[in-house]
Amino acid sequence: MRSSKLVTLLCVTVGCLVTRAAFAGTVQYSTAGLFANNTTTINSDINSGSPSTLSFADQTTTLINPPNGIPTGIVLGQFTLTSPDSGLDTFSSSAFTLDITQYIPTGGTASSTGAIQGTVSSDLLSGAVLVTFGPGTLNIGGVLYTVDPLLIIPSGPTTTATLMGTVNPPPGTPTVTPLPGAALAGMGLLGLLGAGKIRYRRTSASTQL
Repeated sequence: MRSSKLVTLLCVTVGCLVTRAAFAGTVQYSTAGLFANNTTTINSDINSGSPSTLSFADQTTTLINPPNGIPTGIVLGQFTLTSPDSGLDTFSSSAFTLDITQYIPTGGTASSTGAIQGTVSSDLLSGAVLVTFGPGTLNIGGVLYTVDPLLIIPSGPTTTATLMGTVNPPPGTPTVTPLPGAALAGMGLLGLLGAGKIRYRRTSASTQL
């Protein structure tokens, strides 16, 4: 009788934990960016000496827990600008494509296209490269993403700037998340109790014979 009550209690507890975990607002994503030359680096096209370079570092696979139905800020990657000379270098115009790949709660990929332009040098503190994206929302399996419309990368010998955006899971999005340790421990105890019942029944049957 005691073991039956304990099993019932464990089932209720584990069930509650599993339910809570299954409906956590979890999103997992990564990004990949390419310039018009299909690489992650471009050079300035009007140069006073050695060209300046602009490179993009993808955002690696990232797991976050945003509130369902509320836009939450996310990192989409990082630009690095390097200007070796003090003269003026110009990025006249270059396209940039950002791909966002989602893994949780559902799989899929969406793209946003931006434009690169600006004049920079190693000592021109007022110069900058501008990265602009058109307005719009990317929808991947009902999860909404936006890319910040303007990123300013200041001039200098080496400067970095983080590309930001938002993610907005719809209310009530079910996801798959790891179970808490208490739930796993409860499942393990259920297994031990089940094995003990089987041994007890076998022992009782042997005694009766």
